[in-house]
Amino acid sequence: MTVSIRPATPEDYGAFAELLPELQVDDPIPPRDRWVLELMPTTLIAEDEHVVGYLYHQCFGAVGYVRHIVTRPSGRRRGIGLALMQAARAILVEQGASEWVLNVKPDNVPARALYDALGFQLAYRSLALKLPWTALTTWVGPQTPEGSTVQVRQVEPSEDADFESSQGLLVGQLANARTLADRVILGLRLNDQPEGVLVFNPHYPGCFPFRLSDAALLPVMLSELEHHKRGEHSSVQLVIEGQPALSEALLANGAEVRLEILSLRGAL
Repeated sequence: MTVSIRPATPEDYGAFAELLPELQVDDPIPPRDRWVLELMPTTLIAEDEHVVGYLYHQCFGAVGYVRHIVTRPSGRRRGIGLALMQAARAILVEQGASEWVLNVKPDNVPARALYDALGFQLAYRSLALKLPWTALTTWVGPQTPEGSTVQVRQVEPSEDADFESSQGLLVGQLANARTLADRVILGLRLNDQPEGVLVFNPHYPGCFPFRLSDAALLPVMLSELEHHKRGEHSSVQLVIEGQPALSEALLANGAEVRLEILSLRGAL
C-alpha cells in the first residue's frame, strides 16, 4: 500500500501520543495543547489507511535538526523512514539549511544504516544523565577558582548570540526555546564572559541543551538551577553533548546514565 507524507494536523495528536514511546526515551508525552503549539507546526505524518509514522524537525538558519523520527513496528522495512527524511530534507533546503543533524541510539542498527546511506557522519557522543538534587549537598571535585566573579541568571534575548557562539549552540536555538511554554534559560558568566548556558523544562524535569566550558562550574550552575524546580521531583535529567569532562564529574557525584546517544551530522 502506498504511503503518503503530509503536514500534521491537530487530529494527529492521538497517533503522536501512541507513537512517541517507540523512541524508548524518558520524555513525557506533552499535553495536546502544547503539542499543537510547539511540535505540530513542523511535524510530518506518514500514512496509508492509518498513521504509520511521523517526523518532527526544526530549522536553525543553515542547520536543520531532525528531533524525532518514528515508525510503527508493523510499518518498518517499508521505506517509511526514508520517505519522511526525504520530505524533511526538501523542506529544510527550501528554508535555507545546508546541513542537518540528528541523534540516534548506538544499538539502533536499521536507523543507523538509513542515516549512513543519507551521508550522515558521527559528530560526537552524548549522554542523558539523571542526577539527584541531593548530590549538590555532597559535591566533590573542582570548584570555581577563588577570586572569580560568577553570575548565573536568565538570559536576555540580546545575549543569545554571545551564549550560542561561546557554547557551540545552533544559531537561533535559544530564541526557539523562548517560544516554548515554561522554559527557563539560564546563562553563566565567569568574569563577565559567557561560559555556560542551559534550557530547563521544569515539567520533565530536564535540561537540553546543557553546556558549560568547565566542569568546575557545575556546582554553581546546578545550585541556581535547583531554585527553578517545581513539585516533588527528586532528580533532574541533563543531556551532555560531547563534553566528557562534564559527564565524568556528574557520574562521580551520583548521576546515572539513562541514555547513550550518537549525534550525527550530514550535508543537505
